[in-house]
Amino acid sequence: MSKISDAQTTIGWLEDGQLAADMTDTQRELLAHLRNLTDGRPKAKAKGQITLTIDFEVEGVTVSIDADIKVKKPRLPRAMTTAFVLEDGSLSTQHPKQIDMFPAVVAGRNRAAAEA
Repeated sequence: MSKISDAQTTIGWLEDGQLAADMTDTQRELLAHLRNLTDGRPKAKAKGQITLTIDFEVEGVTVSIDADIKVKKPRLPRAMTTAFVLEDGSLSTQHPKQIDMFPAVVAGRNRAAAEA
């Protein structure tokens, strides 16, 4: 009778070794992703998480084991855009209480030229 008595052996044995292989791949991918986010800057930080969940269900002397791997990666940094909200809910790139310092361009000419 073969006996498995430690967690490391159990994880290596589950799914005929595929769980351990997937954990290795997941770890490698997460660490590469985090390394890319820091871009080699000495004080830059990026944090991620790998969670291995193993569910056991015992019925009599039989146990069913189901495992799951979840990865949490940091959100990628994005640029922020600032705009102004008008009364009707639309957006504007100009402050609504400031006058336009430059006249509107109509067909490649300014307003004064268009009125002449």
